Amino acid sequence: MSAREGSSRRRFLHTLAIAGVAASVTPVEALAQARRSAKKKVSKPAPTTPAETPPSEEAKALAALLARRYPHLDAAKLAGITRELDQRLDGGKKLREVKLPNGAEPDTTFHA
Repeated sequence: MSAREGSSRRRFLHTLAIAGVAASVTPVEALAQARRSAKKKVSKPAPTTPAETPPSEEAKALAALLARRYPHLDAAKLAGITRELDQRLDGGKKLREVKLPNGAEPDTTFHA
C-alpha cells in the first residue's frame, strides 16, 4: 500500500464524517426554519402561551460546538438551532421518564 492510498482513505473517512455531521445539522436548521415560518402564519399567539424559557446549558454547549465547526452560521441561525436542540433534549428527557412494564408488547408486530 502506497502513502497515496493511505491518505486517500484517510481523506475519504474524514469526508464521510463531515457528511454525517452536515446531514444532522441541515435537518435541524430546516426544522427551525419551518417552525419560524409556522409561527409567522399565526396572527397572534394564544393568551395562555407561557413565556419562552431560555435554552438549557446542554443545548448552548452543543450550539457552541456547531458554531466552532460551522463558522458561516450567523447568530439568528444559531439561536434557532439552539432552541431546536433544547426542544429535542427535552423530548428525550420526557421519553426517558415514561416507564413501561416489563412485558409490554409493541403497538405493531411484524411477521416475515
